[in-house]
Amino acid sequence: MININKICVVGAGNVGVAAAVDIYNATQKEVILHTSKANNLNSSFTKIDTDNNIIRKANIQVTDNYDISMNNTDLIIITVPTFVMKPVIENISKYNPKIVLFIPGFGSKEFFCQKLISKECIIAGLSRSPYICRLKDPQTVNASKKKELQVATVNKCDDIDLILSELFEIPVIKYPNYLVVSFTPSNPILHTARLYSMFKDSDFYTKFPNMIKFYGEWTDFSSEILIKMDEELNQIIKKLSNIDLSMHVNLRDYYESQSIEEMTKKIATIKSWHNIDSPMIKKDDYYLIDKNSRYFIEDFTFGLCNLKGFAEIVGIETPTMDIVLKWYQKISKIELFNKYNEFKGTGLENSGIPQNFGINTIEDIEKFYIGE
Repeated sequence: MININKICVVGAGNVGVAAAVDIYNATQKEVILHTSKANNLNSSFTKIDTDNNIIRKANIQVTDNYDISMNNTDLIIITVPTFVMKPVIENISKYNPKIVLFIPGFGSKEFFCQKLISKECIIAGLSRSPYICRLKDPQTVNASKKKELQVATVNKCDDIDLILSELFEIPVIKYPNYLVVSFTPSNPILHTARLYSMFKDSDFYTKFPNMIKFYGEWTDFSSEILIKMDEELNQIIKKLSNIDLSMHVNLRDYYESQSIEEMTKKIATIKSWHNIDSPMIKKDDYYLIDKNSRYFIEDFTFGLCNLKGFAEIVGIETPTMDIVLKWYQKISKIELFNKYNEFKGTGLENSGIPQNFGINTIEDIEKFYIGE
């Protein structure tokens, strides 16, 4: 098994702080937290387990200096949003880590890692975050840990599941290839379906009288859009029959909800999600949609756009994805579809679609993910 001695967690947000504290406690090895907020943080961090109220503390070095965080580092765990990924990966590529792990792994992150892949660095990604968590303050995080994780790598690593199981202290299942992670039906369709269902008749200037619970007030229409986009994703998967995607789990099975009504009840009653607010900001006595939220910038540009990009390559029509993306184009003023209704808008230049990385055919997809 690969020997891991020095670990760097990039990003001091919800997941980054939770992961750094847990890994420090699990391994007692050198853990560094790399963040642009380093000057505002000290080395004392706390994680409160919301399932059992167990409190973990950790003394972790914090820095924004890449030489300090990346030199002789074996494992780099990246938790920052995809829309700031490019410069982060460019800086990391100057060093020689053994493993780079993305949390979560979907959203086209693997495409940014060509130089690291050529240096035989193992690129790994989790299908979902290990935690449902929120920072109580910059040094303290409330977190509920998942019971199991799933991981895949772009290039081969037989021991990745064992390595991560030791770090996170829970079972880790290894997927046969990274595309299973890339197609995880999570934020790219979960968040975008909900945003469309809530705000389809609104824009960034619409005033709302109150905050809306993102999951706690989930509706049947949200479930309908979600299920339709998941079905379109499944059609994309069927076209890639040469790639082992047998471990992909669709949303109906994942949430054990076969009907729209069952899906609504399931999502609306997940206890750890119930009080999560929508991406909205308070202004005087009203609320506006937060156009700078990760829910918009990441989950459309590097999430749903990415899935639509794959659909274009394999020749699958995605009418529901198109409706949601065209709504986002309308309110964001980012051109995704051109005047001929083709998914070739100028705004896609800054997205995570596979075409931006030289992947234009099914053969290109197979070569990238399975080396054939």
